Amino acid sequence: MEGDYLELRAENLCYRVGERQLLQNISLSVRSGEAIGLWGASGAGKTTLLLALRGVLEHYGIGCLQGRVLLDGSSVASYPYESLGAEMALLFQDADMQVFSATVWDEIAFGLENFRWPVEKIHQRTAQVLEELGITPLAQASPRELSGGQKKLVALAALLALRPRVLLLDEPLASLDASERGRILAVL
Repeated sequence: MEGDYLELRAENLCYRVGERQLLQNISLSVRSGEAIGLWGASGAGKTTLLLALRGVLEHYGIGCLQGRVLLDGSSVASYPYESLGAEMALLFQDADMQVFSATVWDEIAFGLENFRWPVEKIHQRTAQVLEELGITPLAQASPRELSGGQKKLVALAALLALRPRVLLLDEPLASLDASERGRILAVL
């Protein structure tokens, strides 16, 4: 986040797939500079809530979603889904769902290229994020050869490169060793 005022708000979110109610009357508000954490048992709906906040459930029409998600007062549903990534980034629990490029460098540059950043800015920002996360030595490595923790760092780096206003993190410290956890916490 760049320091400007921001509010992400969910109002009475309910989500059902068939007869199964996954979210029921969830309301929350998060403003610039705030961070919240969600704790709950496996299957409690934490990931589902993050997907709803990011607009994934509504975009793909999976199940029945009711309620509203607002970013600065505008419905997330009204954003073109492809451009929403520059506003709100979602780090999946399983980095293999996010990391797919041939090299770490390519992975971090991918989103910037999709948003048509100038080539020089892509190079500068990619190098900067690699340095910030302490993974510059991995720049030419294949993500398939990395440990789970390293893949998670690369997935986070790719999101941070876009400078999203909102960062949604699904178990960001899972599968990380102590030094990798420290790197992520320092960046966050």
